[in-house]
Amino acid sequence: MTKINPNSLNNYFSSKFILLILLILVSIILIILIVVIIVLFATGVFTTQQAVNSSPINPNIQPTTLPPNADFLVNRTFDCQMFVVDQANPLFNNQTSVEYQQAFLMLQNGLSTMIQQSTLRDLQPLIAVTNLQNQNPDLQINFLLSIIIPSRSPINASAIRNLLLSELQLLENQLNGSDIDRGRITVIMTSI
Repeated sequence: MTKINPNSLNNYFSSKFILLILLILVSIILIILIVVIIVLFATGVFTTQQAVNSSPINPNIQPTTLPPNADFLVNRTFDCQMFVVDQANPLFNNQTSVEYQQAFLMLQNGLSTMIQQSTLRDLQPLIAVTNLQNQNPDLQINFLLSIIIPSRSPINASAIRNLLLSELQLLENQLNGSDIDRGRITVIMTSI
């Protein structure tokens, strides 16, 4: 009778054990993959429908014209003016002074933040402060507001003024609590 070497028997079971562990790991990974695919189909990321083949564009075909009652997007610009109460500063008379530049930047950022947090945020608003001017004892701010709206939109200068009035507290907070004269806010639509 031959003797079985315990080392060879140990190696035999060790390699079988390693193969069993690898088989279990591959099975778990395969199950996870199947579950992920089922979830992707269930959520609509994958679909069994074929994409519609689009035919190449024929350059001889003329583009269709819009019907007469079609609405298209237009850029509307509003010239706005407001006054910060008791904030006139003789240093603001020089547009190249550091104080003027700091106030200009503070107002530009404050107005931009106010508009971006308003209902105009989806209309791609652009704000540009155009001028700061002392009107003793107040500081006059002139700025342009541009938005992209449907051509038949009811948004006009009055609507923009009302929006500015409703969001003014946010701007005042950004200006370190400075008061803005609500009675002297003017808005004029400059582009139709």
